[in-house]
Amino acid sequence: MNYMKFSTATTGAAAQQLLRSNGIVSALKRNPKPDHREGCTFALYVRGDIRSAERLVRRAGIPLLGVDGDDT
Repeated sequence: MNYMKFSTATTGAAAQQLLRSNGIVSALKRNPKPDHREGCTFALYVRGDIRSAERLVRRAGIPLLGVDGDDT
């Protein structure tokens, strides 16, 4: 499954709400593979097209650390 990384739970929750309002299912959890430079981060697991979800989040101006997963 693909996920987007956020520096805080608050930004992850904002992205989750945005995706939900656009019909995209997601789940916010702690990042399973944190990068030591990023510190403690959160991952928003996305069901469906991760690139479409990423575009929505970026267009909304929600700070995103990156995208990780099977298709990236």
